[in-house]
Amino acid sequence: MTLDTALHLTVILASVGLFVTTLEELQKLRLEGAKGILSWEVLQHQYYRSIAWTGGVFTFSRYTLLKLLRLLGVLVLPFTFGTFPIGSALISGMVLFSLVVQYYRCAFGLDGTHQVYIILFLSIALYGISSQSFLISYVCLAAIALQSVLAYVISGYCKLVSQQWRDGSALIGIMSTKIYGNARLYRWFKRHPQYSRLACWGVIVFELAFIACCFFQPKVTLLLLGLGFSFHLVNAFAMGLNNFLMAFIATYPAVYYCFDPAEAAKLYALLFPAG
Repeated sequence: MTLDTALHLTVILASVGLFVTTLEELQKLRLEGAKGILSWEVLQHQYYRSIAWTGGVFTFSRYTLLKLLRLLGVLVLPFTFGTFPIGSALISGMVLFSLVVQYYRCAFGLDGTHQVYIILFLSIALYGISSQSFLISYVCLAAIALQSVLAYVISGYCKLVSQQWRDGSALIGIMSTKIYGNARLYRWFKRHPQYSRLACWGVIVFELAFIACCFFQPKVTLLLLGLGFSFHLVNAFAMGLNNFLMAFIATYPAVYYCFDPAEAAKLYALLFPAG
C-alpha cells in the first residue's frame, strides 16, 4: 500500500462515516431548534462569559447550514482528494470547523468518534496544504495511526482496572440500558454470566493487544485490524454503535501503512540519509 492509497482510503472511509453520522444528526435537529432542549437559547448559559463569535455560528439557522455544508463537503471530498489538493484542504478545513463548532456548542451526546473525526479531518486538511512533502504526509497518517492505537490500548487498560469488567458484570449492565442495551442479549448474559465474563475479558485482551500493531509485523497488524472490524461490526448490530464502526475503520489504512516496515524504512532513510 502506498502513502497516497492509504490517505485516499482514509478520506473515503471517513467521508462515508461522517456522512451517515451527519444524516442521523439532521434527523434529530428539532432538539436543537428554538424550542428544543439543546437550543442555543439554553446552551449559551453554560458559558461564564460571552464568546464573540458564538452568536454567528451557534444560532440554529447558521448551525444547521454548517451541518448541511458538512454533508455536501464529505460528498465532494473523495472526488477532489488527490486531484485538487488546495480544494481538498479547504473542504476538509470546513468540515473540521463544523466539527469543532459542534463540540463547543453542545458536547452532550457526543462520543469518542467525534474526536476521531476531528483528528481525521485535521490530518486530511494538513495533507492537502502540503501534499508534496512525503515527511508531512507521513506525519499526518502517523497522527491518525497513533490515535487509533492509543484509543484501543487506553480503553483496554481502563477496563482492566475495572472490577465490573473483570467479573463480567459490566457487559450485563450495558445490555440493560435503554440507549446502548439489547434486551435479548441482556437476558442471555443474565442467565449465563460466565459468557459475559468471557466476553468482557475478550474485549480487554483484544484492546490491549492492539499495541502489537506497533511491532511492524504486517500479518499481526492485519489480524488485529480484522478483529477490530469484527468487534465494531458486532457492536453496531448489538448496541447500535454504527458510528464507531465507520470512524475507527477509517483509521485502519493509516495503522497498516505507518507500521509497515518497508514504509518505515523509507522514512528512516529520509531522516537519516546514508553518508
